[in-house]
Amino acid sequence: SLAEKVKKIERFIDCNIYRKISLDEISSYLNMNRTYFCLFFKRHFGTGLTDYINLERMKKALSLLGQGLTSVSVVARECGFPNVTYFNRVFRKNYGMSPTEYRNKVQKS
Repeated sequence: SLAEKVKKIERFIDCNIYRKISLDEISSYLNMNRTYFCLFFKRHFGTGLTDYINLERMKKALSLLGQGLTSVSVVARECGFPNVTYFNRVFRKNYGMSPTEYRNKVQKS
């Protein structure tokens, strides 16, 4: 069913968020061709695969940074970013501050 496919996609992304997820890999996991998968994904998630994955990575990063239990470089790695510089850039673009600034702000409040 559609709902099961959507859940399967969400679960796959959640379980693999810490590493690079390719379109080929996720579409074959769901037994769909690439083109159909992209159309299906956009229709059901309202965005493209890459944007969705990055959004999920940012949500996970906010959660981990808010807990303050680990370094920014570990957070970057656990959220699937290839390096901390890129993570810092994406984070700042999304939230207008560095991951360290965010962590400090959350820990003060």
